[in-house]
Amino acid sequence: MAGSLPFGCMFIELSYVMKSMWHHSLFYYLFGFLFLCFIVLVVTSAEVSILMTYIQLCREDYRWWWLSFGVSGSSGMYMLAYAVLYYLTEL
Repeated sequence: MAGSLPFGCMFIELSYVMKSMWHHSLFYYLFGFLFLCFIVLVVTSAEVSILMTYIQLCREDYRWWWLSFGVSGSSGMYMLAYAVLYYLTEL
């Protein structure tokens, strides 16, 4: 559930990249905006991971390290699910 926030930051840019990749556009020209969205994704993933780790530590749960990796990695699962959904519906 925590991976939905970083995925929401990249959703629009990901749809542009998928459209240019699969619909045979010759050139994707928004590389600066893509880099900016990547930076926002990294910062958002780090902040959500830190927040969820802090919550786990406040609850005195000793398995906090697995959550810190899983929260950031779950946004990748959302992106994979979106890629499969895009492939099945748009192509």
